[in-house]
Amino acid sequence: NLKEKISIAQRKSYVDFGLYAGLNSDSDVNELAKLCSAFKIFLAEDYETITDIQLKNSLEEIKKYDKVTAFHCEKSIKKGGRSLLEHLSFRPNECELNAIQHVKGFNAYKMHICHVSAKESIPLLTDENITSEVTPHHLLLNMEKALGAFGKVNPPLRGKDDQRALWNALNSGIIDIIASDHAPHTIEEKEEEFKNAPSGVPGVETMFPLMLMMMKKGMISLNRLINAVCEKPAERFDINKGKIKEGYDGDLIVIDLRNITKIKGDKLHSKCAWSPFDNFDAVFPTAVFLRGNLLIEDGEFVGERNGKFIESDERGIL
Repeated sequence: NLKEKISIAQRKSYVDFGLYAGLNSDSDVNELAKLCSAFKIFLAEDYETITDIQLKNSLEEIKKYDKVTAFHCEKSIKKGGRSLLEHLSFRPNECELNAIQHVKGFNAYKMHICHVSAKESIPLLTDENITSEVTPHHLLLNMEKALGAFGKVNPPLRGKDDQRALWNALNSGIIDIIASDHAPHTIEEKEEEFKNAPSGVPGVETMFPLMLMMMKKGMISLNRLINAVCEKPAERFDINKGKIKEGYDGDLIVIDLRNITKIKGDKLHSKCAWSPFDNFDAVFPTAVFLRGNLLIEDGEFVGERNGKFIESDERGIL
C-alpha cells in the first residue's frame, strides 16, 4: 500500500512529499522503514488497534532507523453521536489526555503528538523528546459553530477555553508545529446523517493563508509562525527544507499582506469543493517556488508537475 501511494503521488504531485506508514498489528517495521518518512499510530478504539506488547516491540524497531513516531491520541471512545455536541461528549478531553499519558509510558524515541485539541493535554507536552502539533480548525473553530457534520472531526471541535489554551501553548512554543490534518471528504459524504458522516475536514490549502491572517491580526508573531509552519516540521522530520539558507532547498513563497481574500470552498483546488472556513479572511501567496523554480504565479500554475518523494537516504540536514 505504501509503495502504491508513493507511485501515485510521484505521478501527480507538484511539490515534494514524504509519507507516514500506518502501524498496526501486522506491520513489518523493517520493510516499511526503508521507505516511509515516519510512522503513525492510531490510539483509538474505532481504528485498528495495536496491543501494548506489539507497540513496545515496534517502537524498539523504529528507534533503530532514527524515525519519528506520530500518535493520534484518543482512548475510551464511544461511537456514534448525532450532533457536534454529542460527538464531543463521546470524545471528551479526557480521551486525549488518557491516551497521551498512556503512550508517554513507552518512552518512544522521537515521539510526535498529532492535532492536540484539549487544554488538559498541554502540560504533558513539555518533555524534550516530544513534539506536538495543532490544527487551524482546533484554533479557529469550536463546538458552538453551526457546522453540523461539516465540522465533525477527530479529535472533535472543543470549547473556547481549549482554543485559548492552544493559542497560548502555540505562541509559547509548547506546541511546536501547525498542521492541517487534511481530510477532504466530499459534500455528499458530509451530508449523510451525522452519526454516519465521516470525520475530517479539508485544510491543506487554507492552513498557511489563514495563519498569515492571524499573524496580521496579532494572534501570532511572524517569527513564531514561520517556525511552526516551516522550520520546526522540517527539523523534526529531518527534511532539507524550512529555511532560507545555503544548502537547503529553495522552497519559497511570496506574499502581500495587503492582499486579503475571502476563502471560498468551491474556488479551492481540492476536489471536495468545500471548506469549514468559508468566508474567513486569508492571505494566499502570489507566487510559489519549488527548489528555486517558479511553480505558481498570480495564483496560477506556471511550473512543471515536478514533485518528488524524499527518499530515505536524502533526508537529513546538510
